[in-house]
Amino acid sequence: MNFIIIPVKSLEFAKLRLNSILNSEQRKKLCINMFKDVIQAASATQKTNKIVTISSDPMILDIGSQFGDIISEQMETNINESINSAIEFAIKKNANSVLIIPGDIPLITSNDIDEIFNYEINPPTIIISPSLRKNGTNLLFLMPSDIIKIEYGENSFQKHIEKARNVKNHNLIIHNSKNFGLDIDLPKDLFLFLKSPSQTLTYQYLTKIKLKGRLG
Repeated sequence: MNFIIIPVKSLEFAKLRLNSILNSEQRKKLCINMFKDVIQAASATQKTNKIVTISSDPMILDIGSQFGDIISEQMETNINESINSAIEFAIKKNANSVLIIPGDIPLITSNDIDEIFNYEINPPTIIISPSLRKNGTNLLFLMPSDIIKIEYGENSFQKHIEKARNVKNHNLIIHNSKNFGLDIDLPKDLFLFLKSPSQTLTYQYLTKIKLKGRLG
């Protein structure tokens, strides 16, 4: 069984680096729509997957419960401990692998996720997709599920590569993808996202509040 883990931080402090162009309520709605885009893509994959949402936010957990299991964790304190809790949960449920996808990459589709599972995968395998800035980890596939200790945070992409290379007989795949790579953290990320119209809920919401006109 493949498990997809989607970590989402509390909406209370959502995307503070966007506060120059979006107010608090707009940032919350942005995060909700991004999460919906991600979890809907995860639920539409061809492979049989279990979805686990991990967050401390009641609204996010309520949405997540409609698609799979939920775990309430204060991710703002230690994101790695929180995600490790979700991995341990998946292992107890007999997970063969885990795929960790953040809730702020709204361009991903079910086809993007299926591409990961369509690799010729034999353990031990680690698949990593970097952020467009090549510093963050926007996808992390682990088979077996506890093959490495995760280390999200600054320069997590390089850190995960180093950890993967320390695994004996490892199979490391770097999966470069714009859809996985574009996470929304900064105003320039929104500008790039809006340059290409999409059918996402996120694009619909940002169009509704006329953000594109404000970004120039």
